[in-house]
Amino acid sequence: MGLLMIPVELLDEITGYLSYSSWFALSLTCRTLHTWIDNPYCTSKKRGKPLSERLSQSRCPMIKPRDLFEIEMWPGYLRQANIQMAHAHGYFACGECVRLRRARHFTNAMMKRKRGKTGSGTIEQRSKRVCIQCCLRLGRFSPGTTFYFGGAEVRGYGIICSRCLRYEEYVRHEEHEGYDYSNMSGTCGRCMSLNIMPAWHYPGYQKSAEDYHAEARYYSQFAAYYSQFAAYYARPPF
Repeated sequence: MGLLMIPVELLDEITGYLSYSSWFALSLTCRTLHTWIDNPYCTSKKRGKPLSERLSQSRCPMIKPRDLFEIEMWPGYLRQANIQMAHAHGYFACGECVRLRRARHFTNAMMKRKRGKTGSGTIEQRSKRVCIQCCLRLGRFSPGTTFYFGGAEVRGYGIICSRCLRYEEYVRHEEHEGYDYSNMSGTCGRCMSLNIMPAWHYPGYQKSAEDYHAEARYYSQFAAYYSQFAAYYARPPF
């Protein structure tokens, strides 16, 4: 006797003991079960009611981070060539924005040990995993922070500029195999290239000798340009 042969009332009673991830997986099994199971967004029993009322009366009105960390263990999201390091096409759940995102959106430290998929951590410990964008939004990176992201295949390198607080990332390309993109200066490429114009700093930044040299070069070249400009317009017209 299969699930499609049992009464709908009994099936509804069975799904009441399932977690959100198990309930959602069961609803994706076939079109009939998707119609029968109490879907919080569009159900056969509550189709004519407003969406707000359907969500308030449903058993699972909103997905929770705990449910998402169960879904990330599904075979479709668990693509790892090596269980020790995250695969580039693997998906990980973010406990802050509650989304499944690719490995390139997480630092390597967030995908290891107790916060990794194959580690010994519990769901509560894995729920502390946060993507890079959420860390930037919450201000969890201090100026000058550097980290690797994306796992073994991407080998990405991120940096939080110690001057302008701008986030910059370097990604390995196939044509540059073995090339190290690591920028250990704590400064983004834009601020490093601005040798003439002094960089903008965050409040409380302590200027270094390099900053004072950049300002001196800027003002000396500005004075040279100004003297040439004044000499050009000071000459007689004929």
